[in-house]
Amino acid sequence: MDSLLIVFPFEGSDPEQIEAVGRKILHQPVEAAEHSDRRAAFFAGRAALAFAFKYLKIKAFAKTCQPYGYLSVVDDKGKGIPNLYCNVTHTDKLALAAVCTSPVGVDVERMDRSVSQVIRRILSAEEKAALSHGNNPELDSRGIRTDLALWCAKEAYTKALGLGLGAGLEQITVDIGHSPPFPVVTDVLGPQALSEPLVEVSIQNDYLIAICSEAENIQKGFKKLHFEFG
Repeated sequence: MDSLLIVFPFEGSDPEQIEAVGRKILHQPVEAAEHSDRRAAFFAGRAALAFAFKYLKIKAFAKTCQPYGYLSVVDDKGKGIPNLYCNVTHTDKLALAAVCTSPVGVDVERMDRSVSQVIRRILSAEEKAALSHGNNPELDSRGIRTDLALWCAKEAYTKALGLGLGAGLEQITVDIGHSPPFPVVTDVLGPQALSEPLVEVSIQNDYLIAICSEAENIQKGFKKLHFEFG
């Protein structure tokens, strides 16, 4: 099965259509934000996931698992589908959905987002030492700020564990001195596990995307598909 990354630029799409499509793959009712922009972004991620399932020709649903609220892939009876994992994210007017045969996490941020106020609080000792020697030259050559790449990479990894920001980011070390994809080192445990996690970073227009999964899936690459209504 292809590992998929669905990119959905939903600005200008009908919010009601987005919600209708997104709700179709939810296994249980959910309460979404009343604020129209947040609500549209929430369901845009689910709509992108619906497109992924359709592309893969599988009848599957997304089930929210507690206590951290990560998504699992289930059949119509709510039973987990073996070796099938998903994750969604959104920011601004871009939503992403990833589907893979091993746990996967994805994060997206605008390239111009400043993380200077928070980055030092979430760095491990190893990351602080690496940053003290300067930015990653390969990221520099691609126009990617090292601090933003670290932020996105850590979020993608914790989402792959099923923890999200429920994990202490300072307990996770992304080997930013390494050429991407970046290895991750940590003793943090979550509902899901990766034996050899790698994080890849890429640029999509004005956005930075980080995706984390098992090394074999990252090295093979995710098939990137663009989804739009109409």
